[in-house]
Amino acid sequence: MVEHECKRCKRVFNKKSTYDSHLNKKNKCPIIKRETNNKIIELTKENEKLKIEKDKDKYEELKGENSILIEKNIILNTIITNLQTEQKNIIKRLNIIENLIVKNTGINIDDENIDNELQTGGAIEGLQFENKLFKELKKYDLTIYFDKEITKKYGKSCAGIDIVIKRNNKLIILQSKREIKSGSLKDVNHFIRGSQIIQKEEKIDPILYWISKIIPNKSALESLKLDNVNLIIDINSKNALKKCIDNIKKDLNIEDTKIKNK
Repeated sequence: MVEHECKRCKRVFNKKSTYDSHLNKKNKCPIIKRETNNKIIELTKENEKLKIEKDKDKYEELKGENSILIEKNIILNTIITNLQTEQKNIIKRLNIIENLIVKNTGINIDDENIDNELQTGGAIEGLQFENKLFKELKKYDLTIYFDKEITKKYGKSCAGIDIVIKRNNKLIILQSKREIKSGSLKDVNHFIRGSQIIQKEEKIDPILYWISKIIPNKSALESLKLDNVNLIIDINSKNALKKCIDNIKKDLNIEDTKIKNK
């Protein structure tokens, strides 16, 4: 390839046309001695070299930071795996305890006399309440998702929701907190997030039911102050169950005559 050098500024051009354009410019280029030009070239090369070395140092620094992040991620994944394993073990132990209670006391989570049992609250009473409610709702012509059916249909993020009820173009999402303690803000936020996921999936604006023994704490109660939230607060499970069923029938326009044929 032929190179063309400007005699004034010592600039080198690979193309003749570009070289000619340069020479014919109205404002002529400055006159630079060859020694000065060589110095400019030398400094330019040195700057390029420094830039490459700087980029290399930066690359090594980022590579080191990335290695640390990878190690932290491995540790975090290990912790999560251990927690998930521990959670499964806890559920197994709770199931064993529950079976022992049922075996030794005769209490059954499907027992219809829930208002006379375990009024101090707890997981077993919560299961009794939810199972009884599910049993009552099954009498009507409704689409109901309960327990594991909810996570299977809508995903694990909806695990905190107890019952989903559909009828025509109406949707009820229900959360039962029958423990004696009040619901926390974390519980409420989890319920609302899960409800939003179901709403997006079903494309229906839902009515939310929050059922508990006592009023949730102040911050949780503020989060529940929505137009579509139905709060049912009653220390007595039998009363809470009746209020819940009556409200559901009203919201879904259900009459006692619209019971499924057995």
